[in-house]
Amino acid sequence: MENFSDHPAPPPEAPEAPHTLTPLHPYTLTPHTPTPLHPYTLTSHTLAPRTLTIDVEEYFHIEAARATVKPADWPSLPSRVEGQMDHLLEILAEHRVQATLFVLGWVAQQRPELVKRWHAAGHEIASHGMTHQRLTRLPPEEQLAELCDSRKLLEDLTGDAVLGFRAPTWSVTRQNLDSLARIAEAGYRYDASIFPVRHPQYGVPDAPITPYAVGGAAAAARAGSEHEASASVSHALSEHEASASVSCDALRRQRPDGTLADAACSDGEPAGDADSATLDPRTSNLLEIPPLVWRVLGRNLPAAGGGYFRHLPLTLMKRAMRQARKQRRATVLYFHPWEFDADLPRLPLPFVQRLRTYAGLRRSTARLHELLRCFPDGWTPMRSLLSAH
Repeated sequence: MENFSDHPAPPPEAPEAPHTLTPLHPYTLTPHTPTPLHPYTLTSHTLAPRTLTIDVEEYFHIEAARATVKPADWPSLPSRVEGQMDHLLEILAEHRVQATLFVLGWVAQQRPELVKRWHAAGHEIASHGMTHQRLTRLPPEEQLAELCDSRKLLEDLTGDAVLGFRAPTWSVTRQNLDSLARIAEAGYRYDASIFPVRHPQYGVPDAPITPYAVGGAAAAARAGSEHEASASVSHALSEHEASASVSCDALRRQRPDGTLADAACSDGEPAGDADSATLDPRTSNLLEIPPLVWRVLGRNLPAAGGGYFRHLPLTLMKRAMRQARKQRRATVLYFHPWEFDADLPRLPLPFVQRLRTYAGLRRSTARLHELLRCFPDGWTPMRSLLSAH
């Protein structure tokens, strides 16, 4: 892998004031008049979409480094994100893939010119929060501040509406489902924070595996009841049968005789001879878009990227992608820039965390090339699941 430090320096930019983490309060969100949305429609002649997403953060922002690298130390550590992203986006350009970039607000404040460059290259800019704090650690008012501040910052830099949010470390779980109400309240149209797997640190294992409307959460928040907001989402996710119903309501198929059949529930095959399947985001306040899982023996196995991409045989990810296409459900993958940097500086992590973080870095580039060669079609930014432009 090429040495990012040997890249020629980019043309000098106009001098800017030093980038510091200055408070953005009081924040005011300028209301955007959204482009009229059209239902994202799957017909018998179209393929289910594939979306490649990147959580744009520095290598020292990882959850594994939280105990050893403090936020006060971040400005003194060497930045690697520009070279990493240049390398990663070159791969995507070679395969003609436009991605969704969930950009951390801290990175955007430090390197605003990079955000503008990525947006100009045609990639969707979405939010990853401001400071890479898990939502489960933040009180409600700080959650809302992170959500609003990051959205405003990214919109000011790009001049475009920021529609999507992904919480650091998939930190929307059963314990804080009321966070979805604040995500909707902050103006986001979709969320990508719930991983439908079982994991010690995150996940809602029986959540739907296709995009689904959260519904009711934001309305309850506006009414001033966080309990109602959490209960609204909990009701949808509390049982496997309920979650399957929510999933199928988000992606339903119509038989030629006009009756409805579920399209891609859980581990089932597409039902009947479908005529059409419609996902209409206008029916709810917030659309939840989960990452790819592989359904095996009634369980969801993670197969969407990150450490699973680096550590496990690539065959497993390919099987999951083929299964998703066969079941006509969206494939959502995720990566981090530092995962493609073989010369990544090593942080003082515990042994197990070092193994999880640094294993597989040297093969990530070749693996991504192989994946995109095997699956060359259907790639689209995540916002297209809201609207077919």
